Amino acid sequence: MRFLDRPWAEGNRDGFDSALHYDVYLRHLQAIADDLPRKLRQFAILSEGMGLRGARLIKARLNRGKGTLRVVLQLPSQHDIWAKVRMMFSKVNLDAFDAPSWKRACAKAANECVTEEVDLAPGGLFEHRMLFEPDGETSVVFKRFAMEIEELPDGHLEPHGGWREDA
Repeated sequence: MRFLDRPWAEGNRDGFDSALHYDVYLRHLQAIADDLPRKLRQFAILSEGMGLRGARLIKARLNRGKGTLRVVLQLPSQHDIWAKVRMMFSKVNLDAFDAPSWKRACAKAANECVTEEVDLAPGGLFEHRMLFEPDGETSVVFKRFAMEIEELPDGHLEPHGGWREDA
């Protein structure tokens, strides 16, 4: 993580240092906002690194042939509303893709997102980084982004699907 690292997410920084890290990330988002595609910009600005906080990582699927990564998370209940978030990253930079970090993050059904960052990457690409508790840090460098949010029945827990990689 470049801005919102594990010490920040776990509250191991003093109040001033923690606020400074968060303010720097928010300023960075404002500075790059015009360079982000509309859907990614909307997600990043609404999330501010906290929108996926507490979301369980349900599964991730990499299709090397198509250059896509699908990530599914379940957001915790807010006001008795449960939701499933599907993120699709297309034209993934496979040379920069760290499959072992995704496998580790997907290995535990209890892994929850504690923070995430959106950033620019070289070559006109974008990067999304996620930090998980109790274990894992992932990133994906990509060209296109799409996201869907589906409301789930009250109390519904999505089954853990883990990691899958297709050729």
